[in-house]
Amino acid sequence: MIGGFISEGCVIGDRCRVFGQLVHKQVDTTQPWDEHEIPEPSVRIGDDAFVGFNALVIGGVDIGSRAYVAAGAIVTRSVPPRHIAYGINRVVPFSAWKGALANNPIADGEL
Repeated sequence: MIGGFISEGCVIGDRCRVFGQLVHKQVDTTQPWDEHEIPEPSVRIGDDAFVGFNALVIGGVDIGSRAYVAAGAIVTRSVPPRHIAYGINRVVPFSAWKGALANNPIADGEL
């Protein structure tokens, strides 16, 4: 399910839900938007991952299988499988999360 903005070249796994934005870094602003000699790396999302509303995932990062990116998070580093990303590049395993999300079926594969 896609309800957010997905830039070109992104790879999204099976059964994902994306409500945030997956964007390029746009490091070299002198380059044309869509004609790079060497394309900028795109976001890659593993199977069963979730990207919350208004989350911003930037650059060639990997969001692991069954990872959860919280609403409003800003992510510029890869998120391992079965981890929660929140705030600005804060990442914890589901088991360390103190809240109801730790019991989400995505954490233990009960989807």
